[in-house]
Amino acid sequence: MEASTSSKPELAGALPLLLHDMGPRHGGGDRMTQYTIAGESRMTHTIDELRDYRCFETQQGWVLAVADVDDDNDGGEAFLNCAVLIFDLDDYEIWACKIGGGDEWENYSYTLTMYDAADNPRPRHIARRHGVAAVAGKVYFELSGNELGVITFDDSSAMELGGVDVGMVDLTMPMGSTYLVESSGDLFLVVVFFDGDDVHTIAELAVYKMDFDMPAWCKVDGIGEDRVFLLGGDRLGHSNFGASCSASASGMRGNCVYFLNHISTHENYLHVIDMGKGTEEVFLGFLILLLEALPLLHFLFHGVMAAPALGDVIGGGDEWENYSYTLTTFDAADNPRPRHIARRHGVAAVAGKVYFELSGNELGVITFDPAIDLGGVDVDMVDLPLTKPMGSTYLVESSGELFLVVVFFDGYDVHTIDELVVYKMDFAAPAAWRKVDGIGDDRVFLLGGDRLGHSNFGASCSATASGIRGNCVYFLNHISTDENYLHVIDMGKGTEEVRRPFRDMGYPLPLRPPFWLLPTD
Repeated sequence: MEASTSSKPELAGALPLLLHDMGPRHGGGDRMTQYTIAGESRMTHTIDELRDYRCFETQQGWVLAVADVDDDNDGGEAFLNCAVLIFDLDDYEIWACKIGGGDEWENYSYTLTMYDAADNPRPRHIARRHGVAAVAGKVYFELSGNELGVITFDDSSAMELGGVDVGMVDLTMPMGSTYLVESSGDLFLVVVFFDGDDVHTIAELAVYKMDFDMPAWCKVDGIGEDRVFLLGGDRLGHSNFGASCSASASGMRGNCVYFLNHISTHENYLHVIDMGKGTEEVFLGFLILLLEALPLLHFLFHGVMAAPALGDVIGGGDEWENYSYTLTTFDAADNPRPRHIARRHGVAAVAGKVYFELSGNELGVITFDPAIDLGGVDVDMVDLPLTKPMGSTYLVESSGELFLVVVFFDGYDVHTIDELVVYKMDFAAPAAWRKVDGIGDDRVFLLGGDRLGHSNFGASCSATASGIRGNCVYFLNHISTDENYLHVIDMGKGTEEVRRPFRDMGYPLPLRPPFWLLPTD
C-alpha cells in the first residue's frame, strides 16, 4: 500500500479517515499520515491547524485542538444550538461551552461513588474507560451493571447527574470493550468481544439498541444500510470513542462497524465488520509507521508440543518427542476457529495430566497413554459481568489441587485491579469451580506471563520456605502497557499492596516482561 501526498480538498473529500501523527518525539517531524476508510489507502498531508496540538475527536466531526489559537470560524449557523463538553480524564471535572453563545467555558465538578462486591466505596469517573454519547440533548454514559448514567443541563446551565435503570450486557469472554454510539437520534451499545486474552483478535461483535420505553438494551442484527459506526479511543485505560455517519455520503459500505483497535498493544489494526454478511476484514494501515517507531519482536507458534520421551525421566536421557495437534472451537455464529492450547490461556499440570482453558463450558485435558490424547472436562467457566469488561485468567497447581485465578481490572484500566477471585476445581461429578476465600497460610500464588496476547503463567510455592507472607497472590502485571507493577493481594486480610520494582528502568518496556524463578519444592 503506497502513501501519497494530498491536497486539502482531497483530504476533505476522503472523510472519514484516520489520522496518525507520529510527532517529533518519534523522529517524524511534521509528518502526518492519513488512512482513508473508503479508499483503504494511506496518504500524507500536514494539517497546519492541528500540528503540534493535542487533538480530540468528537462524534459530530469537530476536532478540539488544545492550544491558545485564534479562530475566526464560528462553525456556521447549523451549530448555534449545540454545546461542546470536555471531560477531564485526570480529574472529576467537565468543561462546557455553548456554540454561538460566547467564548466562555463553564466548569463543573462532580462526585460519583460506586460500591464493589464487599460494599467498599469506589470513585467513578464518567468518561475514563467508558463510552459517552449525546442523544436528544442528554449525555449518556456507562455507570454500572444495572444503570445507565445521564447528564442534563437546565435553563440556568446547572448540571444534574441522573440514571436510567437498565440491565447491561454480561460478558462471557475474559476481555471486551464497550462503546456508546448515537446514530440517527437513537442510542446504541457496541460490545467488542476479544478472543480470550488476545486483544488483537475479535471473537464477536454485538450491537444493542436502547429502548427507552422499557427501558432495555435490545440486540439488533444491523445498524442500517446507510449507516456506519466508527469506534476507537485513546490508549488502553484512557477513553473509548464511538460515532456514526452516513455510508453513501462517505463512499463507504453500509451496515458496517469500523473498529480501530486502540486496545491492541502491537498495532492499531482496523477491523471492518459487515453486520449484513457476517464477515470481518482486517486492515494494517499503520504497520510500516509502527515498525519505524518501535522495533518489535514477533513469536511464531505452529501448534507443536515437545515433551520428553515417555520412557525417559529427567536425568534419564535427552530425547524429545514431538506432537502436532489440531483444536477447533466454534463461535456464536457456528464458525470454526483454530484454538491454541497455551497462547493466551493458562496451563497447569496436576496428577500426571495437563489442564488448559478450552472454552466457556469445557476444561481441556492432555494425557499420555503412551500416545498424546486431547480431551475435556465438562465444566462451566466463570462469567465476567459488563461492569468488569477486562480480566485475565490463570491456572495454578498447588499441593496437588487445580485452581483458577481471575484478575478483574478496573474497567479498561489494566494498571488497576478491581478484584481478584480464586476458584478451586472440584472434580467430583459434576465438575465445578468452587470459589475459595484463601489458598492456605503456607501457600503463595505467583502470576505473570508474556506480553498481552502471548501467554499466561501461574505457579505456587511454600510461603515459609520462601520467607514470604502466606495466603497471598503475587501478580506481576504483564498486561500493563506502562510499567510492570507487582500487585500483592493478601486474601486473608483483603488488602492489596502495589510495588514498583522496575520504576527506574524507564520507557519503553522490555519486549519480554520480567518472569518468575521458582524454588523446586
